[in-house]
Amino acid sequence: MLPIVLGPRRRRGLVLVGLAVAWLAVSLVDLPHVSLPRVQVPGLFFLALSAAFGLESAWELRGRGVPGRSVRLVLGLSTTVALAASLPFSGAAFDERTNADDEEDLLRDAFDALPAAPVVFVRRSYDDQPVERLHLHYPDYRLRPPFRDDLVIGPDRLGMTDPAGRAVYFYLGTRCYLRECGQSGMHPSCRRMMEHYRLEPVLERTVPVRRVDLDRKVRPDQDLDFPWCVAADREMRLGLYRVFPKSEGQGGAAPP
Repeated sequence: MLPIVLGPRRRRGLVLVGLAVAWLAVSLVDLPHVSLPRVQVPGLFFLALSAAFGLESAWELRGRGVPGRSVRLVLGLSTTVALAASLPFSGAAFDERTNADDEEDLLRDAFDALPAAPVVFVRRSYDDQPVERLHLHYPDYRLRPPFRDDLVIGPDRLGMTDPAGRAVYFYLGTRCYLRECGQSGMHPSCRRMMEHYRLEPVLERTVPVRRVDLDRKVRPDQDLDFPWCVAADREMRLGLYRVFPKSEGQGGAAPP
């Protein structure tokens, strides 16, 4: 910080520091834990640019009677100390995995497992009853032109939809287990799919309910610090299933 204040470009450096502090302060007003990297990175860019001005100012001391070796030594040591001091606070985030990561992996594998021909892709949607507060944004663009030409619907619409010869697939993701706090069990629309149709597993996996230590008070069953909860105790069964009418045979996936 001292080279920024005393250096020849201190005005630019201090403006960048001010922008970084202002950005980070505004981001803390209502910041979900999973949004920390996405929302705060722009502020850190300003901070990194101001640090670059400080390093440049310190490097220019070489021509003012200070030996170049001493400048390099001081810059190297200060950078090493700064990185070492920050690692205990930021290192854990590199290894942190949430159920959103499990969902992302499953979606990619599910899209890769679909046949080349167009299909009906069923996943929980905003229209499924009962409607509960939850983010239900999926990368549906991967199932539409120019990538694919699939019909994407929610479970409650399947009974009113003519597949027109297309194979039907049901995506059982983590959102089937995310419920309004106080509710229990898988969301009814996902459970209806598992009870009213015969489901043949295409891919299936079990993931733990991942809990992350937060710096704010939340419910024990809350999904991080979002305003909804996880309706599963220890683990969730996820997968992609080929859907058949119950009359074609028995078996398939049973509700967890």
